[in-house]
Amino acid sequence: MAESVYSVGIEMAVQTALALEQGGYRLFGFKGVQSSTPNGAPVVWLNTGTFSTETEIRWERQFEAYGSTSEIKPGVEISGRNSQPIKLGEKFTIISDLGIGEVSTGGPSGIITVINNRTKPFAVGVSQAQTGQRAAPLCAVQLYGLNSATFLPVEKVLLTFATQPFQVGTVIVQMFAPGLLIDMGTEQQRNVTFDINHGWSAAGNPPWAYKVNSGDLITPLLMTHSMDLAMQVEEVKVLP
Repeated sequence: MAESVYSVGIEMAVQTALALEQGGYRLFGFKGVQSSTPNGAPVVWLNTGTFSTETEIRWERQFEAYGSTSEIKPGVEISGRNSQPIKLGEKFTIISDLGIGEVSTGGPSGIITVINNRTKPFAVGVSQAQTGQRAAPLCAVQLYGLNSATFLPVEKVLLTFATQPFQVGTVIVQMFAPGLLIDMGTEQQRNVTFDINHGWSAAGNPPWAYKVNSGDLITPLLMTHSMDLAMQVEEVKVLP
């Protein structure tokens, strides 16, 4: 497996797969991120009806940064995202009241910087690519005029099966079905199981697999406010 590719394998019995299909369930996923600002929220990163008794979720360390004029509210999709490919150490600078931005080099190394050069707030965040697909958003942060924020995607994923109609990019702060938070740690591959009656599990009940109940708050699980990132954002100059 390539160094930048990660995967989670999901196994389930035939009866579970058929029950999910007949019930109109979809597989939802969220992904972790560190940020210099504490006011962020997770958004739906994965929404698919394509799964079977053996399913693999694969993603890569390919990122984008985005800006949007959408309001950040639970259950509301961050729409109209202007998203651009970006690498760690680069900057995404909003140059238009539409949230349109441009990417340049010269940001603090190892992180992604988003700069708001306008005098109005935007919803901003970073996205990460699932293999073979365009990058999907991980989070939404309110970035006020003439301010900046920094981000570092982390390899934690939260998975759940549910029937809710949430689209990719929808702000979610409270779990809407039982799920499993998977910390990849230093591994590139993890394997878990799902049962329609017993829920999620991993062999041996390892510490990297944390069960999340319906109704739990997920922002603290997925959005980490990093003081190191907060200190680095002070290095970023925001043009008037």
